[in-house]
Amino acid sequence: MHQIATSYDAMAAVYAERFGDVELQHPLDRAIFSGFAGLLERDGATAKAIAVADLGCGPGHWSAELASYGFDVVGIDGSAGLLAIARSRHPEVTFEQGDLGALALDDRSLDGAVAWFSLIHTEPAALDRLLRELARVLRPGGLLLTGFQVGDGTEPEAFDHRVVRAWRWPVDTLSRRLAAAGLTEVARGVREPEEGERLPGGHLVARRTGG
Repeated sequence: MHQIATSYDAMAAVYAERFGDVELQHPLDRAIFSGFAGLLERDGATAKAIAVADLGCGPGHWSAELASYGFDVVGIDGSAGLLAIARSRHPEVTFEQGDLGALALDDRSLDGAVAWFSLIHTEPAALDRLLRELARVLRPGGLLLTGFQVGDGTEPEAFDHRVVRAWRWPVDTLSRRLAAAGLTEVARGVREPEEGERLPGGHLVARRTGG
């Protein structure tokens, strides 16, 4: 995790300039977040506050988008450089430095969590433990949204990410890994790459099962 954080620290300003605004995101990605927010609102209709964590929040643009729905949002990232940008741009949102594999959050404390292209740097052998940690902090019935680069075949494949080494995942394979951690798929999608993109983008929505 330290290498990931320091790599993003070195690229924080460039990364934020290129990606750190919801308006810069693909319209389909914005629609995915809108749909995810709608699911959270439906499931948490009787709750006073819907608690959501943006895990690997980067410069905080998606955290702010989630907060605009009235959710109680915390953005968590390992990169101090990205968090400084997030706090400057979105002072209305709480941001904390942390490790996605050891979250400083209580068991079953979240209604929703987002890991939007933030699991891709986790080595495949370590992913199951990380997913169990994400499941731990979700209440039963809570929802996880994850985004990732889509791979071919059945096994994850390493690729040369602009910041630090990453893996792309076949959708079915990642769905099975989620299920093994107690997170059952409820929705998925794949978007083909457009100009300037190298790989297809995918997303999965999964619900925390069990008591």
